[in-house]
Amino acid sequence: MDNVVLFGQCLGDPLTLRLLGLLRHSELCICAMQSVLRADRSVVDLRLRKLRNAGLVKTRSRGQWFAYRLNTRYAELIEKVFEAFDNTLDWDPDMATDKNLLVNEMQKRIDGWCPSNKE
Repeated sequence: MDNVVLFGQCLGDPLTLRLLGLLRHSELCICAMQSVLRADRSVVDLRLRKLRNAGLVKTRSRGQWFAYRLNTRYAELIEKVFEAFDNTLDWDPDMATDKNLLVNEMQKRIDGWCPSNKE
């Protein structure tokens, strides 16, 4: 039951919902998410911790770097949440801006990783 409550809390927070929107499109490092969301690293990290605690995201490491992706177990559920709102979340001005910034940000990346990650 705790996961259900945590999931609801994640959906109730606009920034966490925007993170889910980003992760629907790609596996990302925290630097990319921070850049796209124009938010402090500590703020993004706190939201990612909530998503991890709810079981909604998983991490993959490369040396000291971590990439985040949707947990495949919940990816379909998250997609259905976005669909349930007739994709209005995709048309939200912040989420639309995030999506455009994500495209630009991913062009700087190598396989989704920060360019400074040479490991």
